[in-house]
Amino acid sequence: MTATIDLFVLAYLLVAFFWHLPGWRLWGVVLDPLAPLVRWLGFEQYWGMFAPDPATSDRDLVVILELPSGAALVWEPPRLHTLSRWDAFLDFRYRSYEHDILYGEDSSACRAALAEYLLRKYDFGSQRPLAVVFSYVDRQLAPPGQKDVAPPPSRAVFFTHKPSERPR
Repeated sequence: MTATIDLFVLAYLLVAFFWHLPGWRLWGVVLDPLAPLVRWLGFEQYWGMFAPDPATSDRDLVVILELPSGAALVWEPPRLHTLSRWDAFLDFRYRSYEHDILYGEDSSACRAALAEYLLRKYDFGSQRPLAVVFSYVDRQLAPPGQKDVAPPPSRAVFFTHKPSERPR
């Protein structure tokens, strides 16, 4: 049993290290067949934080369901910093999904799936939403080693899903 666990840990460390490491195309050939499994498990890695020009802001997804009455329902994925360590561990895949929606090259399928899920999740009665609006809150990050600067966050809409007339 110990050998199996050791083998799993070694395999995970190799995948984590070589996942998107630039210049290691040979490992890409080895890892490409494993990509669906790695993504499903939530083990993929993003190396942007080690880039020569790291990100200067962080975005949080906010989805707004616009109702015919003019009211709105706001949905946000769980914020990991507000959860216990165990719950954050269990909900980490939400953060990965949120990242794909916000930064993915072709995230249209993710956005449409989330919009349809939210339309099914809540009972709107005759108030079926007119639109599912995807927006984000963008907060500036301080450079490494400096105190946080706290300019007000900016907000932007980046996608609107128009639901079909009839519920699915």
